[in-house]
Amino acid sequence: VKDCATYEQPKLPSQGIIHVLVNGKFVVRDGKLVTMDKNTKPPGQAIRGVIRD
Repeated sequence: VKDCATYEQPKLPSQGIIHVLVNGKFVVRDGKLVTMDKNTKPPGQAIRGVIRD
């Protein structure tokens, strides 16, 4: 897995991830992010935490 994002381009995807499933649904398939329409709720939920120094 290689992180390709930079400060100038923070949304560049990582390389080396072929498939990712969340709750049994593909979110990455064949190395590409699966697009969902506006009416589809993405699987799972975001996990957020406090940034510590």
